[in-house]
Amino acid sequence: MSGRKKLIYWVVVGTTMALIAFVAYLRGDQTDPWPLFRVAVVVAICAVLLLIHSFSAAAWRKAAQYARSRESGRYKRDPAARVGGAKPADGDLIAHRCENLKLTLQQRHGPRWRYRDRWVVVAGEAPLVERLAPGLTESGYAITGDTILLYASETGDRVDPVWLEQIRRLRRRRPVDAVVALGRTQSANKQSFDIERTSRRLLQHARALSWTAPVYLLNMTDFGGETLDPDEAIGCTWSNARTRLEEVDGSLRDLSYDLADAGVVRLTKDATDRYPAELSKHIEQYGRARQSDRSVTYVA
Repeated sequence: MSGRKKLIYWVVVGTTMALIAFVAYLRGDQTDPWPLFRVAVVVAICAVLLLIHSFSAAAWRKAAQYARSRESGRYKRDPAARVGGAKPADGDLIAHRCENLKLTLQQRHGPRWRYRDRWVVVAGEAPLVERLAPGLTESGYAITGDTILLYASETGDRVDPVWLEQIRRLRRRRPVDAVVALGRTQSANKQSFDIERTSRRLLQHARALSWTAPVYLLNMTDFGGETLDPDEAIGCTWSNARTRLEEVDGSLRDLSYDLADAGVVRLTKDATDRYPAELSKHIEQYGRARQSDRSVTYVA
């Protein structure tokens, strides 16, 4: 209810209450002999009616807020679906994407939808992101179980901050729970991980989100693409930020040996199942992790 309507409502109710109280004061002898008592009863009844109206209006607004039939964006046309028309502005697409994500999460979790899932930003080149999560570069977000993957498009070395700023507005207290930075180590020419470019990319994400989340480096390899079925999770984790480099190197070396043994066994059963053996070779060549201020996770 707008301010003007509220004013009119209170004027009407107040005038009516004053008239009824005046009549009760003059002509209510048959009901009660005390005029002031009659006026007090009228005022009390009007006050109760006003309170009931206020509570009912608040309850109705709350119910209408989460009712599917009252969703403001339910029948809005998707800007990306306009065939033959002018290309919509990026701001319209991002606003529509943000609204869709918000409504989807409200339907899943209700009013406390903001912090029920893990929000993870995937940072990296579009081909790598598509290999990890097909369709994420186009949609900007993907819901997988209790995890929401987010991606901001990149133009050259610059990250588009508009989508990240919308995410920050959706979750002001903690915009995202983690950032996964994708990189690639070419097995053919032994190209090293581009630390400088990855650092610039992470810095741009942190500035747009106004938030520094834990960062995980995901090294995308060139092998394993011929395997259609998902393999088991393989990796090493170090929770202690002060883990020595020798301990990290030793853990990766042991993992490489275990994968080599497992790879030989699997090759005897299936000559095309080369993934454990190739991963063992990859870790042996590139698996030396540099330990800095934070704990590092090597994921393959």
